[in-house]
This record gives sequence, structure tokens and C-alpha cells, in this order.
Amino acid sequence: MAWGRGATLVVLVVALCLSALGADAHLKVGYYSYSCPAAELIVKEEVEKALIDDPGVGADLLRMHFHDCFVRGCDGSVLIDSTEDNTAEKDAHINLTLEGFEIIDAIKEKLEAACKGVVSCADVLAFAARDSVVHYGGIHYKVPAGRRDGTVSKEGDTSILPSPALDLTELTKLFISKGLSQNDMITLSGAHTVGIAHCDAFTDRLYNTDETLDWKYAAALRKQCPPGSNNTVSMDPKSPQRFDNHYYRSVLRKRGLFASDQTLLSTQGTTTQVKRLASNYKRFERKFAAAIVKMGQIGILTGSEGEGCDGSLLIDSTKDNAAEKDGKPNETVEDEGFEIIDKIKERLEAECKGTVSCADILAFLARDSVAHYGGVHYPVPAGRRDGRISRANDTLDLPPPTFKLGNLTKLFVSKGLSRDDMVALSGAHTIGIAHCSAFSDRLYNFSQMVKADPSLHPTYAAQLRGECPTGSDNEVDMDPPSPLTFDNSYFKSLLVNRGLFTSDQTLMSKHGTATLVKRFAKKPALFKKKFAAAMVKMGSIGVLTGEQGEIQWSTDERGSPESTPLYNYTKKASTDPSMDRNYAAQLRRRCPPRSNNVVPMDPPSPFTFDPSYYRNLLVNRGLFTSDQTLTSTWATAAKVRQLAGNPMLFQRKFAAAMVKMGKIGVLTGRKGEIRRHCRRINRCAVRLEATSCCSTLVCSALLMWRRRERV
Repeated sequence: MAWGRGATLVVLVVALCLSALGADAHLKVGYYSYSCPAAELIVKEEVEKALIDDPGVGADLLRMHFHDCFVRGCDGSVLIDSTEDNTAEKDAHINLTLEGFEIIDAIKEKLEAACKGVVSCADVLAFAARDSVVHYGGIHYKVPAGRRDGTVSKEGDTSILPSPALDLTELTKLFISKGLSQNDMITLSGAHTVGIAHCDAFTDRLYNTDETLDWKYAAALRKQCPPGSNNTVSMDPKSPQRFDNHYYRSVLRKRGLFASDQTLLSTQGTTTQVKRLASNYKRFERKFAAAIVKMGQIGILTGSEGEGCDGSLLIDSTKDNAAEKDGKPNETVEDEGFEIIDKIKERLEAECKGTVSCADILAFLARDSVAHYGGVHYPVPAGRRDGRISRANDTLDLPPPTFKLGNLTKLFVSKGLSRDDMVALSGAHTIGIAHCSAFSDRLYNFSQMVKADPSLHPTYAAQLRGECPTGSDNEVDMDPPSPLTFDNSYFKSLLVNRGLFTSDQTLMSKHGTATLVKRFAKKPALFKKKFAAAMVKMGSIGVLTGEQGEIQWSTDERGSPESTPLYNYTKKASTDPSMDRNYAAQLRRRCPPRSNNVVPMDPPSPFTFDPSYYRNLLVNRGLFTSDQTLTSTWATAAKVRQLAGNPMLFQRKFAAAMVKMGKIGVLTGRKGEIRRHCRRINRCAVRLEATSCCSTLVCSALLMWRRRERV
């Protein structure tokens, strides 16, 4: 009878807990807005205090978040202490250089005092990583929260963490296994723009020199890392305390500290991405934010009508509706483009409120972009009204890159456009980039008989495979000979079987369209004239005028006002040849054999979150093999150059990648627990496994019942 009362009590407590769990068990921004409104502020203040005392500790907090997410997902398991019966993740060899655990403890103590048992340690790590990036000059990105804390932490699980000696293929496979693309990997590598590295992580590149390491950089590193030492060096010497895209510039100069940095230049595709991030800081900034948000969701455990030119592409999705911009064909449309529309609309509203439609803005912007790249400036008829409906499913009308000529012609004719219009408008592919996933079917397993599409030039196919390894979704130029010039090069490429998409090369499959392609390839003026006429014609498809539709006040709302690289690298070379010789020498001085000194991972700016890391890679000054390997392919090296030359791009890309990473394997809803102390799993006196948010209450209930039984 007594047991019955105890069991009933447990059931009631469990039922109460389960009813308290919301239906939404996914991560979301502002998760603690009601349960603990000051949570993110508390984390920020404590991180700032810690950074005043130790300017370099922010890099540790950032690295801690990485290491947490890649092992068992973003569940805070890296924080748990070892016990007599178990060696935890934090005591694994690869994590022995992690510092800052006491900062997490201090943050957790403040949070428990403010709102007991609410904020998880896993979320604390995600917030602290973001605030560290901001402190070093990076972009402030929104962190979706609601992770639960894991109850398992094993040293053996850390074997999955990327070592600094990994090459490009190994790095790409590892990141893809975590739901992160090769682009995310290149972007998140930009975190090496801040922080330090121990000499033993890259000394194999200094002695028996790595040919991919700039010899001057290698010499400098040898000085900092004499044989046997384990000193520390900045990963991004130019700006070690600035979060910028200098890292990518370094990679382009063969100054990536790790082999895994310099390997980003090992294929044409990755080299392109490095170059883009090196040259465009804003792009890096945006991409990083997206990638880190994506990373933050790795392996999370959860509990529980106006078609036509009506500006509907610009409308944001709502809770009840997935808008066109979030349709599959539009997923690769850059946020940067939407931001430009927003700025234009803001200025127009200030000048003449409620007058110019978003649909007309799109038409003008397309014309001006064509003119900027060298195309003809054509007059644009205006007076469009903005549509009120935007549905993701409606994007199924967009022509996919796999369409054959018959499908393309039918689709264009259904919109009032002729076959000639279709051929002319296809010439827009003379500028811009494409994601590998849009044409990879032409490169691998095209049919049971052949590996690659026989209509694709073999040399071009081989080049594309180098830029687009299996499973990646890198970006490539659609018109390699002149990617930023609006000319007729696209048509010349088709004549030699170098059309990127099936829907490009199919224009050569019939005599009529092939003849038009040849005319455009021979006469650039004719192409520009025909293109302008087709653009005007297309801009009249299904427009809303007069009393139809509306003039939107904003573009996103509907009618709303609102070491061994240093020593004994190979039998033939003492230092890793991919490491700059001066840098290798510098590191050898800092890290003599058998020492374990520390060196900054970005010497130029070890306490600045900037793209200096990428600049190092460009001059073979990547500290680790896993740094310099980022320049080992054309595609990753291009990304390094891009991030190195564009600090804002690096910041943005890094923030995005951090958010993405912060979702790896997170526990939400009824899974995991909210630890009272981040270093210890919540213990239950009756050895009940803590697998839900109610475990503590269940334990308390059982203890009360047992005490009552004794009485």
C-alpha cells in the first residue's frame, strides 16, 4: 500500500513535468525570454569580465563550443568532470589545452541564482562563444537556444575531433558527417583568426619543412618553437586579437599555421572560396554567423495569389506560411541580395512614401546589375504593384538546372516567352555562381553506363570534380572565362560543351536553338540587344497594376508599417614544405624539440577576431596542417582568399557557421537535463537515470516517500 502511494506520487510528479514541457521542443531565438530574461546578458557580462582579466580566453571559449558540438552534439558534455569510473571528454589529450572552465562555472553560478534550473550549460557555451566573437570585433549573431545537457562524457568519443594534421578530404568528410558543408568548414576555419596554438600541433611542418608553408613564416615559427619545446604562438600573427578575415589572406600566402589550414588551397573549388572570404570581409562575417548557428544544431536531442512580377519573392515566411524565398530553388539566393533591396526600399520610402513598389525595385535592380557587369542599359516599364501572397510551393514553377530543351521551351511559352527569349535569357548565366548540388549529377554516376554526362567536356568535368568533391556544396563560377563580365562568353562555352547545367548544354540539342547560340556567340551586340528585349518582356509577366495588389512599406512584410611539421616532416624534408620557411624557423625557435611551449595561432593579431588567419594561409603561414590544407584545392583556397580580403564577409560567414555548429546534436525538450553544476551530472539518490527535465523532482519525490516509509 505504501509503495502504491510512492508510485502514485512519482507518476503525479512526472505528469506535472511533462505537462509543463511545451510542444515546441526545437531551438529558437529568445528561448529564455520568459523563463530567464536576463540569461544572455548575464553570460555576456561574465564573458566580458573574464576577457578583461585574460584577453586570450575568448578563443578558448570559442574552441570549447566547437569541441562540445563535434562530440555527441552540442550538449555541454565537454564540461563534465572525470570520475573514478570514467575519464571525461575534458581530460582527453586533444582537450588538455582547453582553458576557461572556471568562467563557465562562474556564469552558471550567476544563472542559477537568477533562475534556478532553467538555463542549460550547453546553451551557456553557445552564448559565450558568440560573445567572445563579438568581443574580438566579430559580428553579433542571434543564437537559437533550448539545448539540454547531456549526461554522458567519455574520453574515447573525442577521437572524432578534427586534428590539425587532417587534409582537405578528411576535413570535408568529417564536417559533412556532422551536417556541415565544405563551405561551412572553410568558414569555421576562420575562427583561427584568434587564439594561440601549442607548437606540438604543427612542429612536423617546421622540421622536415612542409612545402606548402611559406619559408619565411616557417623560419619565424622555428624560432618560436625550437625542437622539443611546446611554446604557444598566435594562429593569426597579423591580428591575433581581432576577429577578421586576415586568416584567409594568410592561407593564400602559404601562411596557414596548421596543415588543415593550408589544405584549403588544395583544390580549385576551395581555393575560390578562400579567395572570396579573403577579399570580402562582410561575406565572411555573414557566412561565419550562418555556419556557427548551423554548427550549434549538430546532433541536438529533442523532446519532446499573385504569380508573376509582384515582388512576392521578397516576403518573409511566417509561422503559418513558408514563403517563396524559403522554397528549395531559392535557398541559394544570398541574404546580401535581400538586404540590398531593404536598403533601397528604405531610401525610397523616406523620399516618396508608399509610391514605388518592391516589384519595380527588382526590375530596376536587375537592369542596373546587367549594366554594371557590362551589359546594355535598357529602359524598364514600371507601375507594377506588390502581391500579397508568397508560397514556397509556387517556386515549383521555376526551371530546375536539370531541365531538357522540351521542358524549358514549354515552361517559357507558358509564361508568354518565346524559344528565342529563353535562349537569350539563359545568357544571364554569364555572371554569378552556382552550388555544386545543382549539377553534381553530371559529374558522378550520370548513368549505369558512364560516370560523367557525355555532353560535358571531359577536361571541364575533371575540373568541376576537383571543385566539387562528392557530398560537397561548394560554389563555382557559372562562366569561368569571365565570371564578372556580362558578355557572350557563356554561348562560346556551350559551343565547346562547357555548359555548367543540363539546362545550359541542352540549348545545343536542336538545330534551331543551336543556330541561335552560334549567332549570339559570334555577335555580342546582337546578344545584348536580344537580352534587353527579353528582360523587358519577362518583366511584364503577370504584373499587378492599378487597384490590384499593394505598395509594400517594407520588402519583408505584407502591408505592414513595421608538430611535427617543424621537425622530421619526411625523409626528404625536415620541415613541412607547405609552411613558409621564415615562419617555420620562427616556430622552431619558439618550439624546440621535446618542448611544449605555447605560440599564438595568429601571430599578427592573436587577440583580435579578424581574417588575419586566412591571410596567413595565403602565404603558407598556417600553424597546423589542418590550417594550411585549406589552400590545397582550388575551391577551398578560393574561399580562403575571399575571407582574407573581406573582413565583413568573414565575420558574417563565421557567425552563421557558429550558429549552425551550435545546433549539432543538441538535447532539447525532455532529453538530457539542466545541470545544477556544469562539471557534474545531476545525481539521483535512488540511481534513477536523469533522462528528463523531471529527474530531480522524481528523485525528490522518491526520497520523501522513503523517509516517510522509515518513519
